[in-house]
Amino acid sequence: MPSKFWEGVKKSVKEGVSIAAEKTEEYTKIGKIKVEILGINRNIEKTYTDLGKKVYALLTASKKTDVASDSKVKETITKISTLKKSLKAKEAEIEAIKKAAAQEVEKRKKGSEESVT
Repeated sequence: MPSKFWEGVKKSVKEGVSIAAEKTEEYTKIGKIKVEILGINRNIEKTYTDLGKKVYALLTASKKTDVASDSKVKETITKISTLKKSLKAKEAEIEAIKKAAAQEVEKRKKGSEESVT
């Protein structure tokens, strides 16, 4: 009887360590992506600032030009759009990691329920 008890304890400890390792890996991946997101957000803010400077320069220039048709303004707007797409992709990566982890937990729960019965 005591050997069954210790086998159960041993199995529980192994499962706990395995889950902890998986969670650590999950949080590490998410943390790295969040750092990348911070960088993208900084780039977006910087690009907005650059856009504002360009628009201001165009509007205060002696020969006022159409802001919307300026090539530098168009390039900057394109850059902002690209950065925003990048941001959404990174956010989707985080969601995919979370979803995969949740599925793994469900799978593990089903497996432990089956071994109990």
